[in-house]
Amino acid sequence: MLAGTVFWIHSVLSLWLFGGSLIGLFYPRYAPLHALFVGAVIACEWACNWRCPLTDLEKAMLARSAPEQVYDGAFIRHYVRRYFGWEIPPKRIAQTLVIIFTGSVILWGVNLLVGR
Repeated sequence: MLAGTVFWIHSVLSLWLFGGSLIGLFYPRYAPLHALFVGAVIACEWACNWRCPLTDLEKAMLARSAPEQVYDGAFIRHYVRRYFGWEIPPKRIAQTLVIIFTGSVILWGVNLLVGR
């Protein structure tokens, strides 16, 4: 049950991470919050040798409760492959994070210049 809770928290945070830039397009005042969140995720991953602590926590919980469900690799790669059949290279996820962070910072800058 706890592994499922971590899964849902991780899912919501991932959706916010990747979908938050779209929110920033419509609500520019949100862009600084999203840029801060993405920056924190990048810093956390860097500090953890490019491993997500939530993924490690979920895998540890699965290992104790349902060892047959433990997966290799990253959370996003695993569940995208499992539910959609798409294979995502690990570098592509890191590149996407940097692009999202850059986009959020640009939106923030535009918001400051335009004064919305």
